[in-house]
Amino acid sequence: AVQDALVSAFRAAHTFRGQSAVTTWLHRITVNACLDRVRKAASRKTSPVDDADRLDQLLEPHESAEAPAERQDLHRQLFAALATLPAEQRAALVLVDMQGYPVAEAASILDVPTGTVK
Repeated sequence: AVQDALVSAFRAAHTFRGQSAVTTWLHRITVNACLDRVRKAASRKTSPVDDADRLDQLLEPHESAEAPAERQDLHRQLFAALATLPAEQRAALVLVDMQGYPVAEAASILDVPTGTVK
């Protein structure tokens, strides 16, 4: 902190107005440098991970690098298969199987008999 204070005093020497003693001015710069150090130290507080379960969780294997590409390929295949269906069948399938609507509600939305949606 003392070194920081001396560097700050050197850089700010041109701002000294002489309204107080040089020692007072240097004292204030030193106090401010110390306070800055305390603030920086407080903002960087870390605590060790001592919870074995948490550590195990952090070390668990994550999904493979290929997984996102495989999911994207699966989505493409799904949408390609959906595109081959007639519009009413596609809508029924999306409502019931993908969005979770009950069959009766999907039939009501599509304005078709319940048996048509099943």
